[in-house]
This record gives sequence, C-alpha cells and structure tokens, in this order.
Amino acid sequence: MVERLSHEQEAGSSILPRAIKHKKVYKMPECKKSENLENCNCTYPGCERKGICCECLSYHLARKELPACCFPEEEEKTYDRSFKKFAELVNEGRI
Repeated sequence: MVERLSHEQEAGSSILPRAIKHKKVYKMPECKKSENLENCNCTYPGCERKGICCECLSYHLARKELPACCFPEEEEKTYDRSFKKFAELVNEGRI
C-alpha cells in the first residue's frame, strides 16, 4: 500500500525512493528484490538493476525498450529488447 505524505513531510523529507504521480509525492513500499530475482530472466552480465524492477523498467523505457521479463528465453539472450522486436514476436504469435 502506498502512503500519502503530508505537505510538511514532502517539503522536508529525505525518504527515498519517492514516486511523483499527478504532482503528489508518495512513499514507495520497500523493494522485494529477493522475490523479484526468482522471476528475473535477465542474462545481461553485471546488470546492476537485476531484481530491482522499478529501476529496470525506467531504464529500458527511457531507451524505447522493454525489460528481459517481456521476452521469451531465446530472444532475451539476444539483448534486442526494442519495442520493434517485441511487436515482431507478438505478430509471430511467440508472445
């Protein structure tokens, strides 16, 4: 559950991470990295975002890509995570 911060907390808070939605600041629940790792199929060597889904999603969307978890195993290993590749796989019925 996301907790709404008061105006006083917003102004003086150092709570991280924070999500901004409709100009309101929310305190995010703690990351469940260990649980996320159980389902993370990323094979990129040294990935620093592995299991940290919010960072992974932000990173890939900023590059017009989707994260590894959106791709079948054999396609994920190519590291082509573009929207175009995803659309091709959908059109081929592989996703």
